[in-house]
Amino acid sequence: MWSQEAKDELLEWCEAEGLATVDDLDGTALRRFREAARVRPRLIQVAGLKRGMRVPDPDGISREPRTTNRVLRSLGTVLEELRACGVLPLTRDEIRDNVRPVKAPRALPRFLRQDECAALLQAALRHDAEPFALTREEQAAGLKQGSTPRFEP
Repeated sequence: MWSQEAKDELLEWCEAEGLATVDDLDGTALRRFREAARVRPRLIQVAGLKRGMRVPDPDGISREPRTTNRVLRSLGTVLEELRACGVLPLTRDEIRDNVRPVKAPRALPRFLRQDECAALLQAALRHDAEPFALTREEQAAGLKQGSTPRFEP
């Protein structure tokens, strides 16, 4: 599914760039595609269109780096398959170097304070105690494993 989107996006870009055959694809062209994919506007849903149809954001906001990376990963897979079949005149290194992921910002982890750690551990102990108490009650009632009083086998 994602591979089809990546192929469609590459074909659309190649047509706009005037690249007619795979022989025209080289490392420089892949770098230009990567940059075009990075700044491509995100797609949004608009009321009144068919379900699943999306249009470019009129505000021109570019898509998230993770979306761009998904397209680039899928495209790298497709290009690698074409290379392995002997259709694409690129090497594995050229594909890997020119279709590398874009940098995405990562949220910094927030470390818990001592009192927050203690509260989390207490909540976990309370949670664990409930299922074990229920299991002990079932065992004390003489029920066998997997049976319940509501649904007699």
